[in-house]
Amino acid sequence: MNKKIKISNLAVLLIICVLLSASPQTKKFNIEDLKGKTWSMKGLINNTSKETFLEDIIVLCFNEKYLARMEYYLSDSICRVFDSSKVGNVLDGTFIIRRPLRDKKHPDIPLTVSCYEIIELKPTKLVLKNKNQQILEYEVDTSCITKTKRKK
Repeated sequence: MNKKIKISNLAVLLIICVLLSASPQTKKFNIEDLKGKTWSMKGLINNTSKETFLEDIIVLCFNEKYLARMEYYLSDSICRVFDSSKVGNVLDGTFIIRRPLRDKKHPDIPLTVSCYEIIELKPTKLVLKNKNQQILEYEVDTSCITKTKRKK
């Protein structure tokens, strides 16, 4: 009887191991799928929020007015401290880590690091989750082709 219990326990353990190894792994996303596109936030009424992803910066506009420029990189984990050496060098991950750049016109913008989990990234659709667990949905804005370049 003891032998049967040990064998059944071993079988259950084996099944658990197989199920755990078969569970979906965290998907990594590639920065190339973000770059060169302007993403327009869905669900806003009477307002627009657009984010244009360039090589190493994001240009933010609200209601068609410039808001800020942010440097960014992708990461496999949540980052509380911004690592500038990763900008333009880390090409895949599951989180977008970003921080505003100092701007002479807007010196009061705090240099706060923000982190967004990428939930879904398709050619015309981007879904992010912020630190408050809110889901933010974007679609590619095909009406505007932005030629914004990084100001030195």
